Amino acid sequence: MPTAVLAGDPCWDRMLAARPYRDRYRRALGVGPGRRLVVLSSTWNPRSLFGDGGDDVLPSLLPRLTSEFPADEYRFAVVLHPNVWHGHGPGQVRAWLDRARRCGLALIDPLHGWRQALIAADAVIGDHGSVTYYAAALGTPVLLGAAPLDGLDPRAPVHAFVRTAPRLDPARPLRPQVEAVLAGHRPAPGPPGSPARCPARRRPGCGVSSTACWTCPNQARPHAWNRCRSRRTSRERRPCR
Repeated sequence: MPTAVLAGDPCWDRMLAARPYRDRYRRALGVGPGRRLVVLSSTWNPRSLFGDGGDDVLPSLLPRLTSEFPADEYRFAVVLHPNVWHGHGPGQVRAWLDRARRCGLALIDPLHGWRQALIAADAVIGDHGSVTYYAAALGTPVLLGAAPLDGLDPRAPVHAFVRTAPRLDPARPLRPQVEAVLAGHRPAPGPPGSPARCPARRRPGCGVSSTACWTCPNQARPHAWNRCRSRRTSRERRPCR
């Protein structure tokens, strides 16, 4: 029997579909005109930004956010992997971050709010996790506060991303580094899966989603798009909200 291949990323499709609502998300996070939103993101790993390896970066950064960044120009939010919450417990996580929250840090829901925070962000300080990788794919400036390469497949795109993305130096003042990456950032013409780069958007009659098209095994063969066509109904073709 022929093998079925399911390709695509619903999270990515939802973020692409929600980009027109960026201003709405920024207002909901308290980011008014003239302010910048910096999202701090950590995956679940001892060597992540908020790990448990003894030298994790995020706890050392939090007290410096209010002292090095003016509150009327910057807003900070943190996105932690769901396993950080489940592994330590919501009460413990909130206790660890309580002082930073009272100083203005927004603690983002790990299941339902992180996509909106990424879309609203002006910059992301993160690690080798998928949330930081999504931010880079959206064209958002990224600084890596933790970037372990061991454990990543050298053939994977995220390996190349972690190897080449700009690094945050915690020993140096933070604001000049953030402002430098904002000023020097030049996003690519369009992230993989965006309408600008998805062949399906340029081929009438193809019903696959943007990411399904980009990640389809046939995408490397430019004349194979017809074999990727979907027979899904019009309702199934609607973008995720």
